Amino acid sequence: MADYRRKVYGCWLGKSIGGTLGGPHEGKMQLLELDFYDPVPTGAIPNDDLDLQLVWLAALRAHGPAVDERVLGDWWLRSLQYPFDEYGIAMWNLARGVEPPISGQFANHFSHCMGAPIRSEIWACVAPACPGLAALYAYCDGCVDHGGEGIYGEMFFAALESAAFVIDDREQLLDLGLEMIPADCRTAGAVRLTRELHAAGADWLTARERILERYGDINFTDAPQNIAFTVLGWLWGENAADGMCKAVNCGYDTDCTGATLGSILGLLHGPEVFEPKWVDPVGDEVVVGWGVHHCEVPRTLQELSDWTLELAHTILEANDAPVRIGEATDLTGLQVDASQPVELQRRLERHDWTLRQEVQATAGATTVWIGLNGPPALAPGEERVIDIRLEGPRQTVELQAGGAFAITPRGGEDGIHRCVVQAGEDIGAAPRHALSVEVGGCSCPFS
Repeated sequence: MADYRRKVYGCWLGKSIGGTLGGPHEGKMQLLELDFYDPVPTGAIPNDDLDLQLVWLAALRAHGPAVDERVLGDWWLRSLQYPFDEYGIAMWNLARGVEPPISGQFANHFSHCMGAPIRSEIWACVAPACPGLAALYAYCDGCVDHGGEGIYGEMFFAALESAAFVIDDREQLLDLGLEMIPADCRTAGAVRLTRELHAAGADWLTARERILERYGDINFTDAPQNIAFTVLGWLWGENAADGMCKAVNCGYDTDCTGATLGSILGLLHGPEVFEPKWVDPVGDEVVVGWGVHHCEVPRTLQELSDWTLELAHTILEANDAPVRIGEATDLTGLQVDASQPVELQRRLERHDWTLRQEVQATAGATTVWIGLNGPPALAPGEERVIDIRLEGPRQTVELQAGGAFAITPRGGEDGIHRCVVQAGEDIGAAPRHALSVEVGGCSCPFS
């Protein structure tokens, strides 16, 4: 348990150090020349990279292992007020009843950005040595305000960070992280390119140029380029400080690249990997940004580590994980399962414009998936094919909507119930119309 806590503390300390190093230079897209903090701080600076994870920590303490995308969406509206980019769009969607994962996709031009990959550590730390479980929680988190690359980046980092509690081989960790995300996504491609350049003996400046040539984006927060810069710092860094500086010196979303690499190195090697000259300026205080409200947060990184440890006990036990944390815990020889959990596979397969809900119907517990096959918006006279899939006992199914919609059953196949929904010409400008699925006599509402 002492070694686990040491790694957790190293993770949070590295997050603070790297974020404080990169924070003042966020958005600078040119090559930088940092070798230390500039300016030298008199304490850690607030960073949304940590802020959102503090809210998720509170959600976990309130709900335990049952936390999923709906719970996190509720906590977002309750405790977060950051209006920037994907955060603001997700808040707008959630506030008008658009639920995750669609809240992260609909009208969101920032769905592939760094707001999700920066908050992977909490899931790794509460699911140590369980990369699939960490990636599942990361998906539930990321889909609240992201789609595609934003989600994949968080899953990638959460998986490798979880495995880093028991594996210290860098290449093996990168392989494992890639196993959790689609091989053809841009994030996976950017990571592979970075590794290929390192293996070929390229210098880090050349690697940066090649990454930008193939994966560069005009938006400095686009995820693949920044994830590649984080990996670049890890591969080319001569030590923790040099690695963080190289990642940040690539420019772009510098607080994110520095903070994420700092957390990985602190988790792998413990807090002692950071020299005192890097630790002393930031201290142990948890500094919270202005956008966090109505949420109890730890006051120090030590307290944050203690709260994390308490949650890990509960989450590992509830998920029947192959590892437990205790005084006699021995992780020697533990085999890390690098496969995707079935629940994660289902979510990824049905991610686009699909909602999921559990219902206790008359014939037994049932999972209802409703596929909208497009954005959750219809113009007057427009129609859309809706797919309903049940997992559980065979039951009657009926789609219901308000009087402004006409619903025509279309049969189905392979366990899918299909119908066509058409918006009336007089649908009006009402901002929200609810759909409901009647399953075995039990109503299952979808906003």
